[in-house]
Amino acid sequence: GDVYTAALNYIAGADALIIDLRFNGGSMNENAIPFICSYFFEKPVHLNSIYWRPGNFTRQFWTYAVVPGKRFLNKPIYVLTSNRTFSGAEEITYDLKNLKRATIVGEATGGGAHGGGDKRINDHFSVWIPLGRAINPITRTNWEGTGVSPDVEIVTNKALYKAQLMILAEQQKAAASEQMRSELKNAETEIWQKLQRFKKVTFVLKGFENAQNVNLAGDFNGWSRRTIRMKKGKGSWTAEYEVEPGRYGYKFIVDGKWINDPANSKTEIIGNRTNSIIEID
Repeated sequence: GDVYTAALNYIAGADALIIDLRFNGGSMNENAIPFICSYFFEKPVHLNSIYWRPGNFTRQFWTYAVVPGKRFLNKPIYVLTSNRTFSGAEEITYDLKNLKRATIVGEATGGGAHGGGDKRINDHFSVWIPLGRAINPITRTNWEGTGVSPDVEIVTNKALYKAQLMILAEQQKAAASEQMRSELKNAETEIWQKLQRFKKVTFVLKGFENAQNVNLAGDFNGWSRRTIRMKKGKGSWTAEYEVEPGRYGYKFIVDGKWINDPANSKTEIIGNRTNSIIEID
């Protein structure tokens, strides 16, 4: 609570807000989303309900009537998403989208709206069983299996720049002076220059003719295992992806198995993982 309060009061005077949930796998506290969203609405708003099969009951989640500090009202909010955005991070995205309080920029989210837990079958196996489901008060459904679709679809590594450009475009329209408009235009130009630095890189995995599915994942897409599918050719699999100049770890995923690039001897150990490394000038 104290950390959220400090952060939300810190941004209270901003002209716009970007919430980056591209690599957020969810909230550990069920009260986090109602508390955060309370700063974005003047009056209590019904955000979500969760039906729990054990006990056969439904719990509603509303924003709070009173919050510590100043609310962030009547100013634009942008939420950045990717395929790695999941669970509670999807809920706040879905809530704000359907309440028309935020513009969603990025990729469709992972699609996890049914809460549950592990159930032990015997001494050797357990299964994960869904025990509850989210019910949005507006749509009367949720994002399970489908994810939350963005309002503005763009690849993960360009989403922040896109949101910044959208904000700057609106601020230029409302600029109080030519000097302010000129400064905003310069900031916009700088972001466009960053986007122009992106380079299309071709990744190639030779062999694996009998594989059914091969994907690519790395630092450049938040290690999402589903967003970059490789195409099968004669004797190899290929994928193209635009990245900014920099150093990136990556792996191939062959029928669910993560492997390093056999043709690239450059690797890096991070924790207990070894990744192939590519450097883009």
